[in-house]
Amino acid sequence: MTFTIFSKSPFFLSLTWMLTVFMSIGLSACELIGSGNDGEISRSGTVLIANGGNFGDQNGTITSFDQQTGVVDQHTPMSGFLQGLVANDGKIYALLNTFSIGRVDVLEAETLSPIDQIADVTAPRFMVFGSDLAYVSNFVFGSNGHVSVISLSTNAVQNTIPVGENPEGLLLDGAFLFVANNGSLGDGNTVTVIDTKTDNTVNRTVPCDGPRDILGGGNDGIIIICSGKTVYNADFSEVLERTHGAILFFDSSMDMLEDQINLNFQPLSTNGTAAGIFVASKNELYVIDGDANTITRINTESRAVTSQVQLSTAGGLTGISGIAYDERENIIYVGRFPVSSGGPFPDFTTSGTIQIYSRTFELTESFLAGVAISQILIKN
Repeated sequence: MTFTIFSKSPFFLSLTWMLTVFMSIGLSACELIGSGNDGEISRSGTVLIANGGNFGDQNGTITSFDQQTGVVDQHTPMSGFLQGLVANDGKIYALLNTFSIGRVDVLEAETLSPIDQIADVTAPRFMVFGSDLAYVSNFVFGSNGHVSVISLSTNAVQNTIPVGENPEGLLLDGAFLFVANNGSLGDGNTVTVIDTKTDNTVNRTVPCDGPRDILGGGNDGIIIICSGKTVYNADFSEVLERTHGAILFFDSSMDMLEDQINLNFQPLSTNGTAAGIFVASKNELYVIDGDANTITRINTESRAVTSQVQLSTAGGLTGISGIAYDERENIIYVGRFPVSSGGPFPDFTTSGTIQIYSRTFELTESFLAGVAISQILIKN
């Protein structure tokens, strides 16, 4: 099945292209959040927003939003680009990238005060947790990436497992870890399956360009969001080829492709982070096209598109980066960028906005977050 929304415009910057631009910066950092600045943060909200920050300034931050009081707090700069936040066992893990060395800061969930720091990660992209181990996908510029295996008792990397080029999303289902290898500008077409008991790997080829996010697990099967690929000429001044994305539905062992939705756009967020979320309780997948300002809702039982919406650009907002579904309130949080003063494209140097929508995508509320929103995390 196919459907048409909008095509991509030339201003969208993929992660790989942005890395190419900023590799020369060579910045590094080793400070924990709050160190040498304003000390312990007094309170964190129910909703946490990871703000990547301006690439050149390496000033990623966390914004917290208290759903009961409506209070918004902007927290300490973290000396790096904040890729995302993951909650586990009373802690928040902040994935940071400085383009010369990466790290994961371990924060206390209620205060966001620093607990520890995980070093020896190259450029963290995504993180999942087992009972005593965590797994982080790592980008490596110019070569294949790897997955870092981290002991949760020591917060130290105990093993590194090679995978494909530009690994992005991870799914841990039982003893198997599934790694989406997006490739260079989306030209990958494999998922690495890791047996976590032995760390042995098998690469599975998928019928799409750029497997990006891998979701579901268990009775929900495995859902893969593929970004499509973009091919440029040598100086990146011209697009030579662009393929659209797809949604793949596999069984839980990824032995059988059960269904496929071919999209007429490239599912990508404005900030190069996750392109969608899976809401298991609703059997729904939400897929972002940040360039066209659209969100597509897919029923994962019928495997069909049920609705699509183009968000307004009123108020000087554009793009979509970060989306979260609050299952208690049945509301949707969406991250937006301000429009640049230099032209009709996102501004990566000015604070973004979080918009709150009903299930029917009626805008109910909004508030300012930080620079270059990456991800939205709703704490239970």
